[in-house]
Amino acid sequence: MDSVPALDHGRVNQANSPLSSNSSSPSVLHPNFDRNPLTFKPRVNVDFDELHDKLRWEYGPLADPQRIRDILILCDMDLADYDGEIALQTQSQVIYAQAQRMRLFEYKTQLSGLLSPIRLLPNEILRIVFEFARTENLLQDYPWFSDMGFGPPTKLSSSAIAYLPALAISAVCKRWRVQGLALTHLWSQLRLEISYLEEEEEEESWSQTHEGFISTLQLYLGRSVDASLHIDLEIRGFWEDPSRIPALDLLLRHSRRWKTFKDTEI
Repeated sequence: MDSVPALDHGRVNQANSPLSSNSSSPSVLHPNFDRNPLTFKPRVNVDFDELHDKLRWEYGPLADPQRIRDILILCDMDLADYDGEIALQTQSQVIYAQAQRMRLFEYKTQLSGLLSPIRLLPNEILRIVFEFARTENLLQDYPWFSDMGFGPPTKLSSSAIAYLPALAISAVCKRWRVQGLALTHLWSQLRLEISYLEEEEEEESWSQTHEGFISTLQLYLGRSVDASLHIDLEIRGFWEDPSRIPALDLLLRHSRRWKTFKDTEI
């Protein structure tokens, strides 16, 4: 990893940016300009592709907090110069300077994420943190079919993913995904809430909307690999033929892994 150049108020050529020596990110130019109209050379090479890669993967020993702080200082110096350009230039030049300033500000905001304390944790500690999220993953039928006037057992007060901790962890970034998938028992605690289907004419509609529920259940059963399963199943409604419940059939295929199984029918 390249070292950060000494900080001073001199101009640093963009090709020698402290974050990247070879950027693939194009400059955002105003259509009236075929060259950079700024009166100064930006110190920071705004390369979102490289930054996003670092945000996904860098942690622990790979992190270099002081280097990131130095780059943030250079960002502030460039932002100050952009403010000067906006105050002094013509309208067309101001449009360009404003666009570049907004781009740099967004870059600085995302770059600050590399200083998050959790990035300093090694994977072993991060997995221990994830253990505290090892609670039931709620899979609930949607839409909820019921002709008897009652709704699902659990009333959701936020988005569905908030009730799926294993899925939420694995969706944060590549590193969290890798660690989350490695902890197979995070995917093994399931609460399933299934609504009844009484009318034959509703069956086709129910089957189509139920596919998302079944796909999510298959995902959890697959990612739990050989971990022991803890299942809390609640079915509301009347079923003439239980074999018509696809989720139950799917769970039975993994019955050898059941450690706890609770079945409630209302």
